[in-house]
Amino acid sequence: YAVDKGLMSAGQFDNYARPATRAEFAQLFAAALPDSALEAINTVADGAIPDVPSSANYYAAVYKLYRAGVLTGNDAQGTFLPDTGITRGEAAALMTRMADTSLRKTISL
Repeated sequence: YAVDKGLMSAGQFDNYARPATRAEFAQLFAAALPDSALEAINTVADGAIPDVPSSANYYAAVYKLYRAGVLTGNDAQGTFLPDTGITRGEAAALMTRMADTSLRKTISL
């Protein structure tokens, strides 16, 4: 479905049977809505998220979601933990904030 709808490219993920990482989840969901539905409410400078290198293939997706108030980070520094699995609670929070803009969070890193 995600390939057919242009949310990801064929072969983008190495194993569809394993749980998704936080980075993979962010990539899929950042592509799920048009940019107009993810307008920035936060100023997050490039390079401000300490564990999201600019060379990462998920960099743009993560920054889009932080700036839109969908993602907030795991601590005061805004760490993302891209290689860890995403919990049901984290996935639910992300999806809820995507659907209801009034639930989006303002942050300052």
